This record gives sequence, structure tokens and C-alpha cells, in this order.
Amino acid sequence: MKTLQYLPIDIFGSVMGMAALSIAWTVSIHSYVAEVYAFLAVVTFIFGCIVFILKFTKVEYFKTMQVEFMDKAQKPFYSTFCIACLLLPSLLHGIAPKLSYYIWIVGIVTIFIFTTYIALMWFNTRHTFKHLTGGVVVPLVGMLNISAALPFFETPFFNNLSLISIGIGVVFAVPIISILIIRIMYINVSMAHMEAKYNGSLAIIAAPFCVIFIALEPMMEINYISYGLFYSAFFIFVALSPRIIKMLISPFKFALWRTSFPIGLLAICAVKLHHFQPSNIFLTTFSYFLLYLATLVISYYFIMTFYAIVIKRDIRITS
Repeated sequence: MKTLQYLPIDIFGSVMGMAALSIAWTVSIHSYVAEVYAFLAVVTFIFGCIVFILKFTKVEYFKTMQVEFMDKAQKPFYSTFCIACLLLPSLLHGIAPKLSYYIWIVGIVTIFIFTTYIALMWFNTRHTFKHLTGGVVVPLVGMLNISAALPFFETPFFNNLSLISIGIGVVFAVPIISILIIRIMYINVSMAHMEAKYNGSLAIIAAPFCVIFIALEPMMEINYISYGLFYSAFFIFVALSPRIIKMLISPFKFALWRTSFPIGLLAICAVKLHHFQPSNIFLTTFSYFLLYLATLVISYYFIMTFYAIVIKRDIRITS
């Protein structure tokens, strides 16, 4: 079945998006919607793990994965597996606390290893602007997500680890996001053959601001820095929305899942701000608008992906 051979690493990006949406609904109201998307995120993660284990069993499948991994523009997205491991404990802790703890440890270890590997690649090999996509931000987002499950496993060691991850993430995120914005505005690099992947990944540059917001919240109360981080992320996402809308009105591409995590994060941050100022009518309306928008968009992505994998049985139609 060609679905197994060509299923991209973005399958774990879909886990990130659904996990973020589930967390957003949990923070807002403990709705059945949160449980549904938590279930879908866990099932998709298990399915993705099985597929990528199977890819090692057949030569042609392994070669397809190897080509994807060796592409410098696609390689950073392999960190989505690590990030999924860091997010799932927030969904599983109430049901299986020990399992969620072990998954979180796997996420921490793998994201540190993978981010170190990517950093070595950045500093020790030559790159071109065609390699500079939103994907370069993904490992940094992973580092920042270490604190996602921190409230469930809070120890002095993990608190320090979270601070280290925030420090590393911020140091790298600022210059990389600046370069990406400059590229978008001033540098024209032909990427017609991978326009969907490129435009989809650009939305990820809004994610670090939201993740820093979420990471800092357990350490200090929401303040003006939190508002600044959220509105910066929202402004970047709005500025990139014409590219995303262009993709949405075109035939569905699996790369659209790369926009799901930023949308889910924006919903989480907006709901948290609403809870901080429950009497603010603007924040109330705005938070529910983002929450329902994220639900609508991610539901559409899931339905189209289900159609490609289960009904058509060929993921290449969304490549």
C-alpha cells in the first residue's frame, strides 16, 4: 500500500495540532471535544509510530524515508516526533500517569539529541536560502515544549531543565525568525515544486512566541510580556494568512498540518488570557473565535487526511 511508503513525517505534526486543540478545549471548558481530540492524537501517534517502524522493514520504504530525511528543508520536521512525546503527557496524565511520565522522558531525551544534531548541521555545513523554511524553527519549538507537562511532574531538576530549554530556544529563535521574515519580504527564491510545504511551514514561525508564553506561565503570572508574546504571534499568523488561505482553497495538501500547531497554540494562549481577565468582553469573544476557528480548521485537516489514507489509500494525492 503506497500510503505506508509515502506517509510523511508530518503525521506527527498532526498529533501536535490535535494535542494543542485538546489542551485548548481543556483550558477553556472540560468539554467532550477535548477528549475526542486527545483520543485522535493518541491514536494518530500510535499509527505514525507503527508506520515508521514498518518503514525500516522494506528497502523501498526505507529509501523513501531516507530521501525525505536527507533533504535539509525537511529534516527538521523529524523533531515533530519528539514534540509529540512532550505534548501527549498532558493528555494522558489523568489516565496513565506512569506511562505519560516515561513518554515525557523519551521526548526530553530525543529533543535534546535531535536539536544538538540540527545545530551541528547548521554550524558545520553550507546552506542556501532554499533550505531556509519555517521548518528550521521546529526543533526550537520542541525545546520550548519541554515545560508543557512540567506541572504534572514538577521537580527542581525539571524546573532547571525547563529554564535551560527556554534559554536555548529563545537564543536561537530570535535570529532565525528575523532571517525568515527578511527572506519572506525581500528574497525571491523559486520553490514552485514545494510551494505547499514552504507556505505551510512558514506559519510555524508564530509558534515560538506562543510556546514561550505557555512555558513562562507556571513560573510567573500573566503580565504585559505574555500579552506581547501572544499578539506578536497573532500578528505574524495574520500576516501569513493569505498564503495559508491560498493553500486552503487549493486541493488539500498534507503540508497544511504544519499550520495546525500554531493555530492550536494561539487558541490556548487566547483562552488563558480570557481566564486572566474574564470580564474583558473583547478577550472573551476573541478567545472563543480562535478556539472555534482552530477546531474547524483542524477538523477539516483530519477529515481530508482520513479520506486520503483510508478511502483513497494513497497519501500521494496530498503530497
